[in-house]
Amino acid sequence: MKNLSKLLMAGLIAIGLTACGAAQTPVATTYGQQIVGYNPNGTPIYGAAGGTACFTMGQPLTLGFSAQGIDVVQARFFAGNIPQFGTAAGAHGQLTLGGGFQQTPGSISLTKNSMTGSTINMTLNPQARTASGNIQISAVDLMNPNLGIINSMYYNSYNTGYNNGAANSQMCVTSVAMDVVYVASYYGGYSQQMTTGSISMALIYLTLNNGQVIQAPVAIQ
Repeated sequence: MKNLSKLLMAGLIAIGLTACGAAQTPVATTYGQQIVGYNPNGTPIYGAAGGTACFTMGQPLTLGFSAQGIDVVQARFFAGNIPQFGTAAGAHGQLTLGGGFQQTPGSISLTKNSMTGSTINMTLNPQARTASGNIQISAVDLMNPNLGIINSMYYNSYNTGYNNGAANSQMCVTSVAMDVVYVASYYGGYSQQMTTGSISMALIYLTLNNGQVIQAPVAIQ
């Protein structure tokens, strides 16, 4: 029995060391995302391929996204799980980090460049209820005190326990929701085929790997 107990203990230690090693290096996934960290319970945090889903002081945050089953109301759409303090709170299809542009027949190409340096470039297909693209939130917008992000970033720099034990105490985005008002251009007579357009305003809601939903949306306008 003593030998059996020793063998079991050795096996558990080996498993623990393997798990710790796995948390050190981001691993590519088949969904175009990578593991950017781990939650306290050991589940991976996925970030956008080619983007910076984790925060760095003084640097912009870049996120790729893909959404299906979004809700389109006239010249406005909602995607992802909008928090209770947002307009049209609740679930609006599925929005995931990663992926890229998905240009399909009937899609509109939409762009927005804000004066603060934040940008959004995307395609929207109202009929198919899909959207995809990239969002870059500038360092200026990330430091807006109304969002509450800057406090978290400062705490993250000086207090390694702030993120409840997440790997390397790195603060990352785990999910995104959005509320976008747009203007579309048309051509083709009676077919009314939509091609290009512009975004009047985009409200971006971020959820962090410590479970925190930022206290106000990032407004790209």
